Amino acid sequence: WDIPPRAPEDAGSDTVEPTLRGDVFRVAHTLYFALTGRGPWGPKPDLYAMLIGTAPHPLATVAAAVPTTVCAAIDRALAFDPDERFPDAAAFARALGLSEAGK
Repeated sequence: WDIPPRAPEDAGSDTVEPTLRGDVFRVAHTLYFALTGRGPWGPKPDLYAMLIGTAPHPLATVAAAVPTTVCAAIDRALAFDPDERFPDAAAFARALGLSEAGK
């Protein structure tokens, strides 16, 4: 993909100040691509759409074979607003069904 996964709050900045919620976004972006072969905003990333807060394509609409709980977790992790994402990787992993995460 053309644009490396960056959280929306990091876009437009030359430096990225790492945050746990930003990390969750980047992992979700990578998982979305691994499951579909395309980015959350389409086969050709639309940086402008991401910057203005346009929601990504719901994972279930492009990866019907992926369990709904996994789709919902990845969609939430790709939220434009960091406060709507999981607070950290352990919470994200639990939502993905990785019950041993964070233990």
